[in-house]
Amino acid sequence: MKNLVTIFYKFRYIILIISQIVFFFIYKLVLEDYFLKVIRNFSESLDLFYYLKIFIYLPRSIFVSILILSIIILLRERILNSLLKLDEKLFITLLLVFYVVIQVNILLFIKTVPYSDSKRYLELAENLFISGSYINEYGNKTAFYPVGLPALLCLLKKFFDDMIIAGRILNIIFSTGTMFFIYKVFRLMMSRKELYIFLLTYFLFPNNFFSVNPILTEQGFTFLIWLLIYLFVNHKKYFSIVGGLILGLMLYFRSYSLLILGVIFIYYLKEKMLLVKLREIFLMAILMVFMILPWIARNYQVFNSFVPMTTNDGFNFLMGNHKNSLGNINFNFEYNISNPNEAEESKKAYLKAFRELKENPIKLLYLIPFKLFHTYKRGDVYITWSLKQTENELNPLFVSVMFYLTNLIFYFVLIIGTMKLFLINNFTMHQKFFIYLLISFIIVCLVYVGNERYILPVLPIHFYFFSLNVEESY
Repeated sequence: MKNLVTIFYKFRYIILIISQIVFFFIYKLVLEDYFLKVIRNFSESLDLFYYLKIFIYLPRSIFVSILILSIIILLRERILNSLLKLDEKLFITLLLVFYVVIQVNILLFIKTVPYSDSKRYLELAENLFISGSYINEYGNKTAFYPVGLPALLCLLKKFFDDMIIAGRILNIIFSTGTMFFIYKVFRLMMSRKELYIFLLTYFLFPNNFFSVNPILTEQGFTFLIWLLIYLFVNHKKYFSIVGGLILGLMLYFRSYSLLILGVIFIYYLKEKMLLVKLREIFLMAILMVFMILPWIARNYQVFNSFVPMTTNDGFNFLMGNHKNSLGNINFNFEYNISNPNEAEESKKAYLKAFRELKENPIKLLYLIPFKLFHTYKRGDVYITWSLKQTENELNPLFVSVMFYLTNLIFYFVLIIGTMKLFLINNFTMHQKFFIYLLISFIIVCLVYVGNERYILPVLPIHFYFFSLNVEESY
């Protein structure tokens, strides 16, 4: 197995280009008519027009992608050697400035219209601003969507007239801050050459540029998790205090943030440091609970039951495990979203899912690969959320190229990064921590529902392993 992986890794760039040439001809000769026929049968007009743009222009997109990647591959050593002459601080500064400039231009020239969850968060924020209460479209007090982003948008509304523009400016701050902390985390774990490859690959990954436009929880959550990781890996003296407060804030964006404390616990346990760090973990847990106590109290008053953060866990569990589910985002199941007692409805969803799984327990096993597939099936999350619905007409070739090239880079990084796990002889302590963290996010998807958005915060870990030089392990 390792020998096969080694051979594949050695010829990775040749295989990449050849595979794209082969795919170009297969698509033109065999797949094009089939894909276009399937897309024209889409019931959602939004999906219909978006994917028609992509797949009508896909042959040209494949050609453009082959051209871009071929130039990069041929010149990669020359480009890298030139950049290595730059001082590290200057290099990261130039990258961050370039990153912000691109995001500002996307904000100005791509007029994204919020839809689905983005639209919902804005509506909840508007309701909160007007009424002073976190209520849904039915006028009921809600905890279905995490309150963190709507509360933050509501706060911005007090200072800015346009909540959408304010939210997008905040996205630039979040994503730039995330990039900075990611750099600070990995700079001491990689050689200078590896670091520059990592920074170039991840900072210039097209999907990241488009994180400016969608109004979603991922941007804020990702910023907080990498701030927390930065404090953790650098052994900051105040980590237990600040870390506990950050974990509390993270829970307001994503309810599974509690898992990260579990990852830290397991890491200390595996590294035989638990007794020394037990006090630190306990303090973090206390501060985290202290941060969310007001929300727990509010939810208990509203739903007359213990609801730590959100009431959508039953919904998500049923979505990923009902009898017709293939582990993906789908809505072909019964769920009374208008029930004022959301906690009660969530419990009903759990019971229904467990009943159906009990009738077919084997499904627990064969859903795992489906959920894993749906978690990693695409790397264009922010691009799609940004380009699917816009006020201004965009060049369809641009949309298609962004979609295809981004996914191609995503799959390549994912495959090569995973292969390197087989080629690394001895994992460092920090590498083990990243693997534990990545596994924790995957477990959430395997238990609930496969969703490519859930894996976004830990995507830098894949790029980290992709950028490592393991050739000496041959």
